[in-house]
Order: sequence, then C-alpha cells, then structure tokens
Amino acid sequence: MEWPELNASPASGSNRMTAPSPRTSGNGERKRVGRACDSCKLKKIKCTGTKPCVPCIEDGSGTSCSFNAPYARGRRRTTVHHNTASSSSNSASTVPAQVEPEKPAESALASPEPTESDRQGHFVGSSSGLAFLLRLQRLLRETGNAQSYPTSIFTLGDATLPDFDELTFTLPSYADAKALVETYFELASPNYRYLHRGTVERWLDDLYAGQRLSHSCQAAVLSLFALATTYTGSSSGGTSPGTDVNSGILYFQAAERHLNRECEPASLTMAQALLNSCFYTLTCSRLNHCWSLFGTTARLILALGLHRRNVGSAAAHRASPNLVELECRKRLFWSAYNLDKYLSAIFGRPAMLHDEDTDQDIPLLVDDHNLKEDQIETAPQSGCSTMMGLIMHVKLTRILNKTLRTLYGIRPVRTSERQKSIRTLSEELQTWKQELPAYLDPELVDPSVLGPLFQRQNNLLSLAYAHATILIYRPNLFHEFCGHSREQLSQEILDNVRSCVDAAMLIVSVVERMVNAGQFYDGSWVSRYQAFCAVVVLYTYTTKPPTTASESQQWLRYFTAAEQCQHCIGTAASPDSLSYRYHLVMEEYRVEVIRQVRSYARTPPEIALALEDRLSHTLLQTPESVDTSLWLDGGGLDTAAVMEREADIANAFMDLPNWDQLLALLELETHRFFIGHMLSKSNNGL
Repeated sequence: MEWPELNASPASGSNRMTAPSPRTSGNGERKRVGRACDSCKLKKIKCTGTKPCVPCIEDGSGTSCSFNAPYARGRRRTTVHHNTASSSSNSASTVPAQVEPEKPAESALASPEPTESDRQGHFVGSSSGLAFLLRLQRLLRETGNAQSYPTSIFTLGDATLPDFDELTFTLPSYADAKALVETYFELASPNYRYLHRGTVERWLDDLYAGQRLSHSCQAAVLSLFALATTYTGSSSGGTSPGTDVNSGILYFQAAERHLNRECEPASLTMAQALLNSCFYTLTCSRLNHCWSLFGTTARLILALGLHRRNVGSAAAHRASPNLVELECRKRLFWSAYNLDKYLSAIFGRPAMLHDEDTDQDIPLLVDDHNLKEDQIETAPQSGCSTMMGLIMHVKLTRILNKTLRTLYGIRPVRTSERQKSIRTLSEELQTWKQELPAYLDPELVDPSVLGPLFQRQNNLLSLAYAHATILIYRPNLFHEFCGHSREQLSQEILDNVRSCVDAAMLIVSVVERMVNAGQFYDGSWVSRYQAFCAVVVLYTYTTKPPTTASESQQWLRYFTAAEQCQHCIGTAASPDSLSYRYHLVMEEYRVEVIRQVRSYARTPPEIALALEDRLSHTLLQTPESVDTSLWLDGGGLDTAAVMEREADIANAFMDLPNWDQLLALLELETHRFFIGHMLSKSNNGL
C-alpha cells in the first residue's frame, strides 16, 4: 500500500514588499519564515518573522509586536530585529534588517530559564509544571535529528528510512535465512505465535528453490527476516551481513514492495505480513508509522472476519478443513488484540478491536510440530507448551483492556467507584496469577533453568503482569499529591500504593535479570516501555522525602532501583531511538526529584549527603552533538497551583513515551500544573 507524501514545497504567492525582506533573499529566492508574531498569528495573515514585523509597522502597532506564544516547530529560530526608530520615517520597503548575534548557551544552573507561556499566551513562570514540560519538550526536540525531510503524514516524527534500491537488494544466504527463522520463533515472537513454523519453512524452501510464491508469502518471509535481525546482533555487523540490523531495514522495505504489488484478494497471509511489519516498526522506534500501519492491519483483520468464530474462512466450510489455517486465524487475531491494547496504553488513544465485537475462540494449546493441516496431535497435559505463553498473555491483556476502559476512560469516575473497580480488577489479576503454569511463574521455577524460549515467555509475562498491576493501582499513587497526607489516607489506599511500588520493583528485578542473561534486546520495545513506567512510579513515590531512619533506607532502595533501571534502558541507546527519549524524560524527572528532596527542610542528613553526589552528575549517555545545557534550575515551585479533581490527575498522567505525547499533554488543562503541584508537596512539609 502506498502512503501519500506531504508536499514539502512552500505555497506560492506574492510578497508584501518589493525590496528584499526576511522572506526573500537578494536574488529573489523565497525563504521560509519559521514563526509568525502573535498579532499576525491571531489575524491569520502573512508575517515577515521580524521584530517588529512589516504588517505591525504598517498598522502602526510596531512597538507591540511580540513573539510570546509557545513555539512548537522544532528548534527556536533566531529573531530578526528591525530598527524601529528609522522605520518610522522610512518606507516599509527600505527597512534595514539586522540579525541579532547569537549568545553562547548558558547552563540552566547558572541562569534561570526564560519565561514560557501557554497556548493561550498566559504567563508561566519557571517554577510551573507547564514550564517544566515545555523545557523538557524543547530538549527532546533539540536532541533529535536537526534535519527536516519531506515525510508522509502517517510517519510524521519518525526517523526517515533510507532509499530502497530494488536492483541491488539480495536475499540472505540460505544458511542465514534458516538462522533468522530460528531466531524469530525462539526470541522475536515468544508470545505471538501467529505464524505456523512448518508453513514458514515450506515457504522458505520454495523461495530459495526458485518456485513461484505469492507476493503475500514473500512479504511474510521478508518481514519475518526484518524482525529477527533485531535479536541477532548489533548494527556493527551482527553474526553476518545478512542478519545484522541494517539488513533488517532492507528486508522490511522489500516486504512493503511485495505487499504493494499483491493483486490477489486479501488473505490471512497478507494480514500476517502486515502484523510482522507492525512489530518491526516498533523495534525501530517508529511509533507513528506503526500506529498508521496497524490501523490498516486491524481493518483487514475485521474484513477477513478473524474476529468471529468460523466466519469468512473458506477452510472452515470445507469437508476437510485446513486446521493450520483455522488455528492461525485465532492466533493472528489475539496477537493483534494484544498489540492493540499496548498501543492504546502507550498513545492514550481508543483501541481498535473491542471485546463486545468478537466471539473468536482462544487458540488451542497445541504446538506447531503437533499441528497439521488434517490433524492435531494432542500433547501431554504435564508438558510445557509454547502456546501457553500466548494464551496467558491474551487473558492478561483482556484485564489490561478493562483497566484502560474503567480507570483511564474519558468520563470522570467517583472515588468510591474507582476504588470498587480497583478491587475488582485486582481480584481478576490474582486469579490470572493463580492459573499461571509453574514454568511461567518465576516464584515457582527459576527462569535460568528453562530453555531460551520459555525464559523469554517467563520474563515477558512477569513484566506484563507487573505493568498491569501498576496501571490498576497507579491512580491511588496520586492521592498523596492531591493535598492528602499519608495519615489522612485510608489503609486500603496505602496498601494499593505499596502494591503499585512493589510492582515497579518487580519490573526492575526482571529487567536486571534479563540484562544479566543478555536478553534485554534492542527489539524488546514493550519491555523498555514497561521499564519506563516502573521508573516513573518509583521517582514519583520518592518525590515525598523520608522523615525517619527506616524510611530513609527504603527511600534510598527505591531511588537507587529507579536509577539502575533507567541506566539499563539508556545504555547503548541511539539518539533517534525510543529508549533514548525515555531516558531523557527519566533523567529530567530524576534531577528534579533530587533538587526538591534536597530543598526540603526536614530531609534526613544521610539522604541529603547521598543526593549531593547524584546532583553533580547525570545518568544521561549523551552523544557529542547533544546540548545538555537545558537542565532545570533549582527555583521554587508554584504552590498555589492546585488540581480541580483527583480523577483528572490519573487521566492526565498517562505514560509519556515520547515528545509527541508531551506536546499532546500540554493541551490538557488539568495537566498544566500537575508536576509542579506534585513536586511542591515536598516543600509543604508532607
């Protein structure tokens, strides 16, 4: 499928001035103006980008020409200043323009950050939580790729893919191809078993034997190659040129070409190839690309009737149905269902696949080697099945879906109703935990004694369970930042807060286990997202400083665990990766928490001493091109900023995966003072 490209050329039109202006160079070449003044923006007229601009001079309001509205189009442009004294007596067409020389960047620790303003132009001081987010957003923009390329609206904000030369593209060697298939089924898709291994191996043999293979089948194989490369080695080479990360991009682009050329009716194989591509775009930190691509995939799934039991399947109506196709239909739908819910949680957007619209069965507990087109060989009940990971993950994701709809919906929820929902969801989660087989429960079986596939399933289910626990209890975590002291909170809420923090600590321990085992792969996008959620919870909890020696030990334990997990996420992350954006958000939050706790008058001496050294260094692994001069100043916080409703906090503070989400959150009125109000509690003696 071809995505439309944006027209990157500027719109044509005549200039307001006949002489060269900031919008035109001396040779008549048109230049883009990156920012209009507040008056021109309000009137929706052309602005020359100067201060004062030509329209304001002509209107006689040159002295009031201002650029106070927040700038949200990347790096701030240098403002061109006119000499207003001479402009009052000269024609507007002869106004001399002088570019203000750039001043050297100064550290935010030595000089306060310039004042900000919100979308309505209201003043926002440096102590406001909104200013905190605006500075963070600007830092995230400035650390990204400074170049701008024409790009599709469906991939806006994602890194630009390299040009694909189909004439020079070659398949990997047969040995490398077999290795990629092995990696895919053992590491890349432990809980997403929507491709039948025997069928894929048959496609592979036909492809390398030169036999005719449909475009959809070739796309499925190539997208499988692409996804597997993210688990085989580094961008410096991996195990061989045919299996490294750079080759994965070529496989992905080749798969897209084959899908674009498919002329046959929509099929299950086409949906499998598309879902493979969705997962690959996530491993490449292309969230917007994945969101758009998954929209197409989800609607193709619905069009094929995969959400219904035996609807739309020719195999189901034959005298001898194809059992492989029937099972793959179930597996594909529920794998897409899982991805749909995680995308909903990450973006904070409604899901595309709904429980009330489906009656599809859960896949059978049968491994690929026991699944044939004409028969199913039943495995012994006591054995370990690779399909158990998918089945248990589906059950857990359905609880996650209820959590998102109940606790994070658009409609405000009363405190009593929310607490009732939390109790219900918690009971369902504990029931799920009790149904977990022993080999998938790290409390019963040490994952290190399992094979690679079952280790991956064990770790990923542990992370998913802890992440669901965080989402269930996290609304109660914010009670402590809504004007309540811990003495005013009920024991139930305090227990829920502890459960939320314990779940975050569980994620930290699982991530540490994966790192030590060499299984925290670059392609593990959801694991890094869940680790980010855990770090945010721990930093939020430690915002409230300890008051006793025992609390100090616990505080240091939580804060140190958050730092260690943050380090795991940011280690070896490239500047364009989602992990690096997570790392930026977490480092900004970490530094702010340290400053607030240190400024608290009753902070225990041992905590103040421990934080003294932490403030002097950063956990940020920055490349040389990254400007780190925008870290926060230690100014006070606006204690007058209060939240109107407790429920709005839980709704507003959804997970922040990248700067696009931060920008979206700035639109929320309730989020404006959240972080400022949350952190200011440490100054109020709580």
